Amino acid sequence: MGVAVTLKPKLGLERPPYRILGLCNQRMAARALAGDKWMGLLLPCNVAICAAGDCTVVAVTDPGVMSRLSSGPEGAGVAAEARARLTRVIERLASESA
Repeated sequence: MGVAVTLKPKLGLERPPYRILGLCNQRMAARALAGDKWMGLLLPCNVAICAAGDCTVVAVTDPGVMSRLSSGPEGAGVAAEARARLTRVIERLASESA
């Protein structure tokens, strides 16, 4: 269910379509959490999708933020892998929409 659909009945707010996808990779999350139990606050899991005029915008947070805030050694490796995966997805989406 999208954000707009959720907010309408609860708050009476009208918004354009907006969806948040939780895309956590379980293996990567487990590695990050093994190194720093508080990484659950920073895992790069959410992808936001919204309309912008005639286009659809897909936005992700740079997982490098996670590694800069982590005290565990595994954070940087997980962040680099997550960033590479997200970059491939965004590049593929961009090439398919061109």
